[in-house]
Amino acid sequence: MKLLRYGLVGHEKPGLLDDDGNIRDLSAHADDIAGDVLSDESLFKLAALNVGDLPIVDGNPRLEPVYLA
Repeated sequence: MKLLRYGLVGHEKPGLLDDDGNIRDLSAHADDIAGDVLSDESLFKLAALNVGDLPIVDGNPRLEPVYLA
């Protein structure tokens, strides 16, 4: 699972990159890719999602990397 943020500067949304290279919208499941969303429990819940059920993000939005310490 490759987590990312996408969208305009200051208005980024959480997402993930699927196996086909599509950006999928995670905003129904997470507010941001930071803090508690990066806990083991939250990551386990995200990994259990059916990625195919998540909306595909249209277009070619700006991507923001997620840095994990």
